[in-house]
Amino acid sequence: MQIHKHKNERTQRARKGQLGENIAALLLLCKGYRILYRRLRSPLGEVDLLAQKGKTLVVVEVKWRRDLVTAAYAITRRQQQRLQRAGEALFQQHAIWLNIDSLRFDAVIIAPFAIEHIKNAF
Repeated sequence: MQIHKHKNERTQRARKGQLGENIAALLLLCKGYRILYRRLRSPLGEVDLLAQKGKTLVVVEVKWRRDLVTAAYAITRRQQQRLQRAGEALFQQHAIWLNIDSLRFDAVIIAPFAIEHIKNAF
């Protein structure tokens, strides 16, 4: 019984994470971003969303918590460093064929009845 409950909680968190990423992607699309990848996995870590706005490649971290402040603080320094390493590698891979000349790290934080897009979050 205990194992099943733990697996069910994990499944619910995964679904909530995917829903948060879908909401964030929709918000960015409405703002004119092009979504290149969702849940991009690399040896350097996972990127929730990789987007393009003009000549800028944007690495987007999505966090959903009980309030926006908690969501913002959930992006730890260690996670920021991992995302920066992954973003720099992705920038090197995509710069030429996407005509990209800059890299930015954004966050989309989500709470019940609230959402915020933070440009240059870290």
